[in-house]
Amino acid sequence: MSDSAIFRFNFSVDDDDEMSDDADHTESTNVSFHPSIITTTFHSSMNNSSLSSEDTLPFEIVNIPKLEDINYLKQFSIEWRGLMKYINITTKLQHEQHISQTTNSDIVKNKYEGGFKLWECSEDLVEFLMNDSKFVNDNVKNRNVLELGCGHALPSIYCLLQGGAKKCAFQDYNKEVIQLLTIPNLLLNISQHEIISTTLDKCQFFSGDWSKMSEHSIIQKDYDLIMMSDTIYSVDSYDKLYRVIRSAIRPGGKLLVGAKSYYFGCGGSTQQFINFVKQKDPHVQIETLKDIRDGVSNVREILLFTFE
Repeated sequence: MSDSAIFRFNFSVDDDDEMSDDADHTESTNVSFHPSIITTTFHSSMNNSSLSSEDTLPFEIVNIPKLEDINYLKQFSIEWRGLMKYINITTKLQHEQHISQTTNSDIVKNKYEGGFKLWECSEDLVEFLMNDSKFVNDNVKNRNVLELGCGHALPSIYCLLQGGAKKCAFQDYNKEVIQLLTIPNLLLNISQHEIISTTLDKCQFFSGDWSKMSEHSIIQKDYDLIMMSDTIYSVDSYDKLYRVIRSAIRPGGKLLVGAKSYYFGCGGSTQQFINFVKQKDPHVQIETLKDIRDGVSNVREILLFTFE
């Protein structure tokens, strides 16, 4: 990733911890968060033995905490990928027995959908947004934005803090991901502590399964731009994913998708998703905005869907 595409978090890291550009950055740096740290009680849906393999998590509106109650962890583990630093929360939470060993897998059906992992395609979307000011001006500025399967939520955080979005909604399958990763990640990117409250006033946080979300009145036709990264890996999820997109998007709205061309072992692909959407809506306009062949993984794409 080039210097122009670096998404920097607002931390103060000791000089000794800075690493050279060509190093393989695998070491962690513990960085203190804002003052007034508190402890939160954690009830993990990922460990809910009452859920069968066919049950899905209910849709929830995750309440925005009071400002003085929002700092969940005393320290975050900050890691580097190339020139980009990001929160690696999984190791710390496992150590403190907040999440089970099931998160050693990227996905556990109906329990965990990989929300604590930083997915490659979310980085691709951030880089795209940072380098295409016209797209941001036309589709983000003064618009309502929703990120599905947000996890670290880097694309929507960029839209909110740098792109001038009017409102941003963040959704992930697990409530714990929203509470322990998405919200702290947002706060860590706010450079001025005094504007946290006004920034949070522009935010909505949701958790739960897409099938339940699509039926909720709070999202109906409310968003101009919907974004998602690495969410199309399973063909079985396409129907409920499409339903929540169509429920949430306004007429003329756009869907920005970062995805791998093919998900080996999972069955999903960009072409299968395109075909599925075309079958549901023959009038949808679809563009491939970027084709990424960097040798890091299989081919990745950024797609734009425009709905009537």
